[in-house]
Amino acid sequence: MKIKKRRILSLLLALCLLFSFAAPFSAAAAGNDDEIVANMYLCHTRTQGSLFGHCWVYIENLSAETLQIGAYACPPGQGVSVGTWALTRDDGHGIYYNLESYLVNAFGLGRMRAIKDTLTRAELEKVSRRAAKQNFWDFLFFNCAFYAAAVWNAGSGKKVIPLIHPTVVWLQIMLRGDIGRVQMYYPAREQVLRQSGSGGSASTYVVSDGTVGKRM
Repeated sequence: MKIKKRRILSLLLALCLLFSFAAPFSAAAAGNDDEIVANMYLCHTRTQGSLFGHCWVYIENLSAETLQIGAYACPPGQGVSVGTWALTRDDGHGIYYNLESYLVNAFGLGRMRAIKDTLTRAELEKVSRRAAKQNFWDFLFFNCAFYAAAVWNAGSGKKVIPLIHPTVVWLQIMLRGDIGRVQMYYPAREQVLRQSGSGGSASTYVVSDGTVGKRM
């Protein structure tokens, strides 16, 4: 059994390295002279009572205007975290805005891993459209790791494999040059939102006290 686990881990490492070497060429070929309007971070942390941890995306508004990110309007000078949650949050399975940002600032955080990229206006539009999709969660496939990787890949040239385990995303973050802790904007309580619906018809509502009352 131990030998099989080692073989699986070796295979995942090989796939991650393949993406690490391949991605810079596609990014260079794409080339984009549009104005940079945001910083984007792919994040991972260990969570209480979980061996796997949690993955999410944090986007920082660098522009002088409000930016649409999924179903959330992010004011200038602020940022927004976006990720999917399930059993540990009282508002149920699906997409949340600013939940990670709020919990990190309210309760503190242990070790955090992250990689960073910039977004032009055109890239941000792709990220925004992808962020509003997959307003659901399941343990095996469409969990926080898949969602965060898919949102990240929508706008970044530093592609990651959107596999189903947060540890695989963590491994790719380490291979791509972990920058450590990200300073995230502390949102007001009413800025912590749960998405209702998906895609262009999505809307948001303020989460319950039970959802923000538990640390990550």
